[in-house]
Amino acid sequence: MPIEIDYWIRCDPPNLGILTEVIICLTGAPTAGTNKAAWYAQHNFVIDKISVYSTTAPTGQSLIVDCNINGTTIFTDQSKRPQVAAGANSDDSDTPDVVRISLGQRLTFDIDQIGNVVAGGNPLMITLVLVKRG
Repeated sequence: MPIEIDYWIRCDPPNLGILTEVIICLTGAPTAGTNKAAWYAQHNFVIDKISVYSTTAPTGQSLIVDCNINGTTIFTDQSKRPQVAAGANSDDSDTPDVVRISLGQRLTFDIDQIGNVVAGGNPLMITLVLVKRG
Protein backbone atom coordinates (compact mmCIF):
# COMPACT_ATOMS: atom_id res chain seq x y z
CA MET A 1 0.00 0.00 0.00
CA PRO A 2 1.48 3.40 -0.95
CA ILE A 3 1.96 5.97 1.77
CA GLU A 4 -0.70 8.67 1.79
CA ILE A 5 0.02 12.10 3.21
CA ASP A 6 -2.47 14.26 5.06
CA TYR A 7 -1.70 17.73 6.41
CA TRP A 8 -3.34 19.65 9.24
CA ILE A 9 -2.37 23.12 10.31
CA ARG A 10 -3.38 24.68 13.62
CA CYS A 11 -2.57 28.35 13.77
CA ASP A 12 -3.52 30.84 16.43
CA PRO A 13 -4.33 34.40 15.32
CA PRO A 14 -1.83 35.68 12.75
CA ASN A 15 0.27 37.65 15.24
CA LEU A 16 4.03 37.48 15.61
CA GLY A 17 5.23 35.17 18.35
CA ILE A 18 2.17 32.94 18.14
CA LEU A 19 2.58 29.17 18.14
CA THR A 20 1.73 27.26 14.97
CA GLU A 21 1.67 23.49 14.47
CA VAL A 22 1.91 21.72 11.13
CA ILE A 23 0.92 18.06 11.46
CA ILE A 24 1.90 15.68 8.68
CA CYS A 25 0.37 12.22 8.76
CA LEU A 26 2.02 9.45 6.72
CA THR A 27 -0.35 6.51 6.48
CA GLY A 28 0.76 3.00 5.66
CA ALA A 29 3.95 1.23 6.59
CA PRO A 30 6.91 3.62 6.51
CA THR A 31 10.06 2.93 4.54
CA ALA A 32 13.40 4.63 4.95
CA GLY A 33 14.19 7.27 2.36
CA THR A 34 14.29 10.93 1.49
CA ASN A 35 11.53 13.39 0.65
CA LYS A 36 8.70 11.42 2.29
CA ALA A 37 6.73 14.66 2.75
CA ALA A 38 7.17 18.35 1.97
CA TRP A 39 5.76 21.67 3.17
CA TYR A 40 6.24 25.26 1.98
CA ALA A 41 6.49 28.03 4.57
CA GLN A 42 3.82 30.69 4.13
CA HIS A 43 5.43 33.02 6.69
CA ASN A 44 8.73 33.48 8.48
CA PHE A 45 9.01 31.07 11.42
CA VAL A 46 11.34 29.84 14.14
CA ILE A 47 11.27 26.08 14.74
CA ASP A 48 10.63 25.18 18.36
CA LYS A 49 10.79 21.40 17.92
CA ILE A 50 9.66 18.48 15.81
CA SER A 51 7.58 15.77 17.45
CA VAL A 52 7.04 12.31 16.02
CA TYR A 53 4.27 9.89 16.99
CA SER A 54 4.28 6.33 15.68
CA THR A 55 0.94 4.60 16.26
CA THR A 56 2.65 1.22 15.92
CA ALA A 57 5.87 1.17 17.93
CA PRO A 58 9.00 0.28 15.95
CA THR A 59 10.81 -2.82 17.17
CA GLY A 60 14.40 -3.98 16.76
CA GLN A 61 15.72 -0.43 16.41
CA SER A 62 14.46 3.14 16.61
CA LEU A 63 12.56 5.06 13.93
CA ILE A 64 14.43 8.27 13.05
CA VAL A 65 13.06 11.31 11.18
CA ASP A 66 15.04 14.20 9.70
CA CYS A 67 13.87 17.61 8.46
CA ASN A 68 15.55 19.63 5.72
CA ILE A 69 15.22 23.24 4.60
CA ASN A 70 15.82 23.52 0.88
CA GLY A 71 17.59 20.15 0.94
CA THR A 72 19.89 20.73 3.94
CA THR A 73 19.24 19.12 7.33
CA ILE A 74 18.27 21.36 10.23
CA PHE A 75 19.99 18.86 12.54
CA THR A 76 23.71 19.44 11.98
CA ASP A 77 24.13 17.40 15.17
CA GLN A 78 22.27 14.27 14.03
CA SER A 79 21.70 13.12 17.63
CA LYS A 80 19.11 15.94 17.96
CA ARG A 81 16.74 14.36 15.41
CA PRO A 82 13.48 12.91 16.77
CA GLN A 83 14.08 9.20 17.38
CA VAL A 84 11.21 6.94 18.44
CA ALA A 85 12.96 4.24 20.46
CA ALA A 86 12.18 0.57 19.81
CA GLY A 87 9.03 -0.29 21.76
CA ALA A 88 8.05 3.40 22.21
CA ASN A 89 5.52 5.54 20.37
CA SER A 90 6.84 9.11 20.43
CA ASP A 91 9.76 11.47 20.73
CA ASP A 92 10.47 15.19 20.52
CA SER A 93 13.59 16.55 18.86
CA ASP A 94 16.09 18.63 20.72
CA THR A 95 16.27 22.23 19.50
CA PRO A 96 17.45 22.03 15.88
CA ASP A 97 20.76 23.62 14.88
CA VAL A 98 18.98 25.61 12.16
CA VAL A 99 15.79 27.18 13.49
CA ARG A 100 14.83 29.98 11.09
CA ILE A 101 12.48 29.33 8.18
CA SER A 102 11.73 32.09 5.69
CA LEU A 103 8.67 32.66 3.55
CA GLY A 104 8.73 30.33 0.54
CA GLN A 105 11.34 27.92 1.84
CA ARG A 106 10.67 24.22 1.29
CA LEU A 107 10.83 21.80 4.18
CA THR A 108 11.18 18.12 3.41
CA PHE A 109 11.03 15.19 5.77
CA ASP A 110 13.15 12.06 5.51
CA ILE A 111 12.76 8.79 7.34
CA ASP A 112 16.37 7.95 8.07
CA GLN A 113 15.70 4.67 9.86
CA ILE A 114 12.76 2.37 10.63
CA GLY A 115 12.42 -0.52 13.02
CA ASN A 116 14.16 -3.59 11.60
CA VAL A 117 11.59 -6.07 12.98
CA VAL A 118 8.45 -3.90 12.90
CA ALA A 119 8.89 -0.65 10.97
CA GLY A 120 6.51 1.42 13.12
CA GLY A 121 4.11 4.05 11.82
CA ASN A 122 0.65 3.10 10.57
CA PRO A 123 0.26 6.10 10.70
CA LEU A 124 3.35 8.12 11.47
CA MET A 125 2.58 11.69 12.54
CA ILE A 126 5.21 14.42 12.32
CA THR A 127 4.38 17.67 14.11
CA LEU A 128 6.38 20.76 13.27
CA VAL A 129 6.04 23.26 16.15
CA LEU A 130 6.74 26.81 14.94
CA VAL A 131 6.65 30.39 16.23
CA LYS A 132 5.78 33.09 13.71
CA ARG A 133 8.43 35.82 13.35
CA GLY A 134 8.70 39.08 11.44
